[in-house]
Amino acid sequence: MTESIGPFTLEITVNDEKIPAIDCLASQCQLSKRVLKDCMTKGAVWLHRHGASHHQIRPIRRGNNLLSRGDNLYLYYNPYVLAETPPIPTLLHDHGQYSIWYKPHGMLSHGSKWGDHCSITRWVEQYHQPQRPSFLVHRLDRATSGIMLIAHNKKVAANLCAQFENRQTDKRYHAVVEGELPSGKHTLTDPIDNKAAHSEIHTIAYDAENKSSLVDITIKTGRKHQIRRHLSQFGYPILGDKLYDTVSPFTVRLNDHNESSKSDQTHIKTLQLRAYQLAFTCPISHENQTVTLNSNAYLSTPKGLYEK
Repeated sequence: MTESIGPFTLEITVNDEKIPAIDCLASQCQLSKRVLKDCMTKGAVWLHRHGASHHQIRPIRRGNNLLSRGDNLYLYYNPYVLAETPPIPTLLHDHGQYSIWYKPHGMLSHGSKWGDHCSITRWVEQYHQPQRPSFLVHRLDRATSGIMLIAHNKKVAANLCAQFENRQTDKRYHAVVEGELPSGKHTLTDPIDNKAAHSEIHTIAYDAENKSSLVDITIKTGRKHQIRRHLSQFGYPILGDKLYDTVSPFTVRLNDHNESSKSDQTHIKTLQLRAYQLAFTCPISHENQTVTLNSNAYLSTPKGLYEK
């Protein structure tokens, strides 16, 4: 069966005029048209038009799109990526030209050449009504949950991107870390990948039964995995961190703070890091906005998170 074929890439230079993309693909590989259509829908087929600049390559999603001689078609086939099912984000507020979302653990901020169906931008573009284009303006790690802004036109996207790039936003995080982190403010400035990095940590509470601390985090820089790496280097890795927790097992028993839970305790395998607050300037009204997730909500629970 074609579905059992492993990952591969395919580049096709089109030699015909006005050939449907699906027919061009089907003539050059073993995958069925059904599978190829799924690849296109999920963002694994890319088109570079003849004569266009190198940066103008884009996903092509409709099989009946007509190709021209000299176009280049790229297929990035990975059955494992295509088989993934995205978790569902929660809409916090829709401002028309941009919207505010809770991104759950396991959802990507953006896709890759192998597919984008598990990214929040693509999910919002496909399923949020009324349908609008979606533009990414900032990122959260796949393992991190929390607040994300999605722009719905290029002007608003440019405005919000500039705010993040110029550090005109304020981002705050909650994390559950191993051990008893001493009270007070802790400033961590170890470089990340040879670049300056600045994180500030405040202890909120210590859970003696589970030997873990709830902490509040602000960052002045945005290096890759900055919070996770700083806390691990500090000796207090985040629970559920499979990359940087080298001290204890990844599955940790914690008290469940979700009142709707049927049990008093749960086993946590997900990263206990959440972006719980975001302050920015509304690109429409130009007023200061602060969005805060419910501080009483359990880190892994997407219900009841939003409060003004």
